[in-house]
Amino acid sequence: MLKLLKDYSNTSAIDVWGLGCIVLEIINGLPLWMTVDTVIEVGDSFVIKKGLFSVENRSFRKII
Repeated sequence: MLKLLKDYSNTSAIDVWGLGCIVLEIINGLPLWMTVDTVIEVGDSFVIKKGLFSVENRSFRKII
């Protein structure tokens, strides 16, 4: 991985991608790949949401 980055001439593209991820997380209010149902309060009601890029049936315990 480090060798790939060493030969990469445009490292600012990585920073732009990271910034884009952070902005999307702020707008969405959740981590992008969060697969757990999360209850979010919106005004007077509650909404159940997942991350924008979450994968269905993905269990953290199974990954470990």
